Amino acid sequence: MHRLLRLGVLAAAPWPLAYACATPALVRAYPRKTAIRVLYLAAYVAVAVLCALLLPLLLVPLAIVAAAGTTVGLWLMRPTAGRAARLPPGSLSLVPVRQFVDEQFIGRRFERFGTVTKTTWPTLTAPVVCVYGLRRGADILRTDAMSLGPVGIAFNPLIPAGFLRNMAPNDHRRYKRLFQEALTDGVVEARLADFDRAIGDALADLAAAEGEGSDPRPHLVRATVAAFVPLLLGVDSGSPEAARAVAVYGRMGEFFEPANGNSEARRKSLAEIEELEGIVRHSAGQALAALKEGREPMSSVVGEMARAEPAALDDPNVTLNLALLLRTASTDVASLLHWILKTLGDHPEWCTRVREDDTGDVARRVVLETLRLHQSEFIQREALEPLHVEGYEVPAGWFVRVCVRESHRDPAVFAAPDAFDPDRFAGRRFSAYEYSPFGRLEHRCIGVTTTLALSGILVTRLSNDYDWTVVRDGPSEFNRYHWRPSRHFRVRLVARETG
Repeated sequence: MHRLLRLGVLAAAPWPLAYACATPALVRAYPRKTAIRVLYLAAYVAVAVLCALLLPLLLVPLAIVAAAGTTVGLWLMRPTAGRAARLPPGSLSLVPVRQFVDEQFIGRRFERFGTVTKTTWPTLTAPVVCVYGLRRGADILRTDAMSLGPVGIAFNPLIPAGFLRNMAPNDHRRYKRLFQEALTDGVVEARLADFDRAIGDALADLAAAEGEGSDPRPHLVRATVAAFVPLLLGVDSGSPEAARAVAVYGRMGEFFEPANGNSEARRKSLAEIEELEGIVRHSAGQALAALKEGREPMSSVVGEMARAEPAALDDPNVTLNLALLLRTASTDVASLLHWILKTLGDHPEWCTRVREDDTGDVARRVVLETLRLHQSEFIQREALEPLHVEGYEVPAGWFVRVCVRESHRDPAVFAAPDAFDPDRFAGRRFSAYEYSPFGRLEHRCIGVTTTLALSGILVTRLSNDYDWTVVRDGPSEFNRYHWRPSRHFRVRLVARETG
């Protein structure tokens, strides 16, 4: 009996690791970490079994150590830990798992602990302080701007001044102005035919697919890349350079993370970036040549830069950012398009509403409501020095996360906040302190018009041109960075007869 008790203590001690290894989403997101955890657990079990069979007396000290370690871990992770140091309330986790399986995890933290709470996040190396409320978050970002630094992105070190949203303040002001002045509403409008063609091709491919429904995500990713190559890179959609850019993006994948060292994976990643930058430089050369000859360059970001500030196209901070903006913009917008399909699949009556509206406003409201519920995630910074947040202390090295997605469910702003109701945007404009899916302050996304245009075309074409159904679904999944519809989500499209 005593031996069984001791074995029970030993078995319970590594339960967080076992839970992590048994969570499919976590395994898919972190296969290398999972392999290490499995090896550790296997070694742990082997030692415990050997002791039980050969040296049962060792079970006593092992069980004591395991019990003590578990107790200390639970004590350190208790919600009130750090109260004496004025740390925010909330529990930390040695192995974050629930964050991968509970879409409402952070929202439940706010309900339990209030508007400022601490937790552990799977992709971060230190605890994160979560902040509820867009006004509260904006005040923190503004007041402590010099004490908050950007959170690194995988390819940031590959660009001399860094990726645009991760640049130092002076660099960010300079380059953001350049990109903003090049990505105008007029340039987006000039490329709407490319947007419509890309969405039309994606939906036609979905309709032509055989079998019991199709996964829409690969088609939507290709559509966003095909739409953004002409817009960002200034490459005609039917050209060999456009085909090369789409192919390079396909090889990079959605989670492009250059490996460390001189590995083959890193070499391939750098070669793909170099190829994309080469396409940008080729397009820049054509735009500059057109201007020199008195012709108008292709309407695009590259074309506008060639006209307004041609020297910028020799700057690797510009050409590399353009090349990699294609990747980030395509991934983010494809995720929004994916959520739109999922949401309309859950609420098909809105497709009828879109068909009955000849102004495009219902489609716009569908996009805005999908952004509110699903695609506006968070604004995250690293504390470069100790901060004071709402009476709490945030140690240097911790992260501060303004939880935009959860703040968009404030019942004081949005009636029935968890319901999908695009009509809440009919005839009303919410302030940036109420609704802010594209970020805040100086780091607000520069692609708002682009995103709304492409998304609106998807809603309109899908509703007007097709009858469609969801044939398979499952719970939403966390993919290391964002929540997205289930991997099992499948749709079947049938072209509507027009007459």
